[in-house]
Amino acid sequence: MKKLFAIFAVIGMTICAGNQASAQGFLNKLKKGAEKATSAVKSVTDATGVTQNEATDTATVQVDWSNIPVYTAQQVNVVDSVGNPVLNEDGTPQIRVFLVDQNGNKRSAEAVKAQNKALLKAAGMVLAKVGGGALIGGLAKGGTGAAIGAATGALASIGDINTIRKQKKSLDQQKKLLKAYSQNFTDEGVPVDAAADLSKVKDLNLTNEATSTLSEAEIAALTADPKFNDSSVAGLDDIEI
Repeated sequence: MKKLFAIFAVIGMTICAGNQASAQGFLNKLKKGAEKATSAVKSVTDATGVTQNEATDTATVQVDWSNIPVYTAQQVNVVDSVGNPVLNEDGTPQIRVFLVDQNGNKRSAEAVKAQNKALLKAAGMVLAKVGGGALIGGLAKGGTGAAIGAATGALASIGDINTIRKQKKSLDQQKKLLKAYSQNFTDEGVPVDAAADLSKVKDLNLTNEATSTLSEAEIAALTADPKFNDSSVAGLDDIEI
């Protein structure tokens, strides 16, 4: 009996040792992944004296990624001072198409392009920094408040990073919208070809539901307003990227 017990004891010790080795191997892989992520984003001080890590952390914390401008193309029907439709030479109603964000702000294509470029760069910088820590992100899925910074130095939660990922996809789509818009409209939103069927323009996604009406005077005031060409984004302008 004692001999049988001794045999089982040896088997048990062997199994435990195997489990410990397996666990140690997993921890080693986790450590190597963290080290790889960290080495991939070593700080490099630029001409302004701001390190890449400092800029990335600032971009993660300062920018309200859940509320960055998201643009769609919206049609505006042009009317005169008494509300009658203004017509083109061929008798068709004049329209304008503007880029409008989720808060109703209309911006010029150049302003939106500048915003898009800066936000894509900031988002890409943050995601590149935490990308190497995908293993850690996977382990932390259950806790949206868990800091990623331990492995990558990015001061953000898992929820923050997921928001930035979603916004980057949106920014990529808006980049296609900008290209379609620039090819079909002037800076003031006038169609390059008044006879074109704009509903068929790929990536423009014009819908009747978003159509509104403005007078010629209101459109002139809108395009002359400095805000129309304002490319600033809260929290982004203070970041060296």
